[in-house]
Amino acid sequence: MSSKDPNYKKESMRYGKVVANIPEGLLKEFDAVCEGKYYSRAEGIKESMREFIINSSEDNSSSMNKIPNKHGFEGIIDLVAGLATDPRIQKLQKERKSKSESR
Repeated sequence: MSSKDPNYKKESMRYGKVVANIPEGLLKEFDAVCEGKYYSRAEGIKESMREFIINSSEDNSSSMNKIPNKHGFEGIIDLVAGLATDPRIQKLQKERKSKSESR
């Protein structure tokens, strides 16, 4: 079931804001990794937080381990489907292909 399905109901989430001072070098490296994974900075931070929570929870009591898989996987499927037709991604793929062919 995808978000385009009329029967699909996306769970309502509440969001909070975080402001932090990050050393410029660390932020540049983080942004480079995010770009390589086609993540926005916000998505990279959220993914880092999820992994930190899971890795820090020795007894697996983290609420992250209690989230049904369908939410994460449906989100990933929707993201991949969207990326497949995203003109920016197609442009990057063409650029990478032409670079690898010119080597």
